[in-house]
Order: sequence, then structure tokens, then C-alpha cells
Amino acid sequence: MGASFISAPESAFFILLFIYKSFTIYIFIENDLYIYCK
Repeated sequence: MGASFISAPESAFFILLFIYKSFTIYIFIENDLYIYCK
């Protein structure tokens, strides 16, 4: 029971971290393309 209690928030945190990192990388690529096309 204790192990699942610890792993659930950790997995949610890592999922959020992964989404956040991919989102920031996407914004950087969008900015680069926007500046390049201008």
C-alpha cells in the first residue's frame, strides 16, 4: 500500500515533467521557424 502511494504521485510528476519539457521544446522550435521565416 505504501509503495503504491509513493509511486502514484511520482509517476504523475514525471508525466507532467515530460509534457512540460516537450511543450517548451515545441515552443522553441516554433519561435525558431517564425524568426527564420520572417
